[in-house]
Amino acid sequence: MRSKFEQTVYLEAAQKGINIAYEPGTIPYIIAHDYLPDFIIPPPPKLKSGKYNMNYVLTNHEKYIIIEVKGKWDYEDRRKHNALREQYPNLDVRFVFQRPTNKATKKRTYGEYCDWKGIKWSKSTIPQAWIEEAKRLSK
Repeated sequence: MRSKFEQTVYLEAAQKGINIAYEPGTIPYIIAHDYLPDFIIPPPPKLKSGKYNMNYVLTNHEKYIIIEVKGKWDYEDRRKHNALREQYPNLDVRFVFQRPTNKATKKRTYGEYCDWKGIKWSKSTIPQAWIEEAKRLSK
């Protein structure tokens, strides 16, 4: 057992004749978070409230390129983007890194990590090709 307290509780349950299983297996769950993209090209339609209609983006994902601008790309942020790609595989999320040669893991830089995951990325600026692509998609 992982702790003395767990062992104490387990032994107490056993002494009381309670049939108990210790860490019998995992139960999958999804951590619900809201994702706030840095930029979207072209801008989506606005709602009456003045906010952008993100449901429209999810429904019409093929018309948009989402741009994330990163100086530091830590584990938690990579985890968030991995979950986002799993839950919304058709969203086109791309990264612009300040320093793509920074280490994401022991073996991979930010750029190498993106290449490994099949994510489009750029150094320092949004490439003109992405802007042209967004123009073509929005027609």
